[in-house]
Amino acid sequence: MLDFVIALCLALAFFFIAVVFYRGHFESNQGMHLLVLAVCLIAVSGFLVVWQFGTLTVYKKIVGIILTFFGGFMVVKFPQPGDYQPKEFSLLGILIGLFCLFLGLYWVLF
Repeated sequence: MLDFVIALCLALAFFFIAVVFYRGHFESNQGMHLLVLAVCLIAVSGFLVVWQFGTLTVYKKIVGIILTFFGGFMVVKFPQPGDYQPKEFSLLGILIGLFCLFLGLYWVLF
């Protein structure tokens, strides 16, 4: 049940942010009030996530996401030999990228 509350808080927060940026103009400080409400909803949902899952689990998932993106970058977009580095560094970069990619996916999933 708490999962739905977290998703609802985040959905409302991003809806309020989208309304503020889509509409652009408000009378008095209505736009600022909606942004403050959206930030408060994001903070409440973050607190609920940490409270439900635990701090270390949340940290592990965040680090896993960062490692997955870094590993994907190293595997797909690492500079080719001759662009910026010697030829031997290309294989090393891809191997480091694969290691980070698999470790990050493991931490995100388990």
